[in-house]
Amino acid sequence: MTQVAESIELCWGAAGRMPGDAKRAAQAPVAGPTEAWEGLSDLVGGPIPVDLDRRIRELLAEQLSCAIDWRDQVRSYFFRKSGVPDDTGRRIY
Repeated sequence: MTQVAESIELCWGAAGRMPGDAKRAAQAPVAGPTEAWEGLSDLVGGPIPVDLDRRIRELLAEQLSCAIDWRDQVRSYFFRKSGVPDDTGRRIY
């Protein structure tokens, strides 16, 4: 795995969650992304390693799924509170 992917894994963990160690968890949002961005400079103008490309695509797919879930939860919450249906006709859960 590349240094960039390892930095991302260090920051968020393999499951996409913050590490359990409290000290490490407090430092991860500061140290991890900085190291990852510094490592990305090596990729500018060059090919992206296959394992990094695959991991990025997995994370983006998960982010899309989570965004849709959150959108639906927020719309459902406001519908229940206000009684105003969604303008787009999306299903309310």
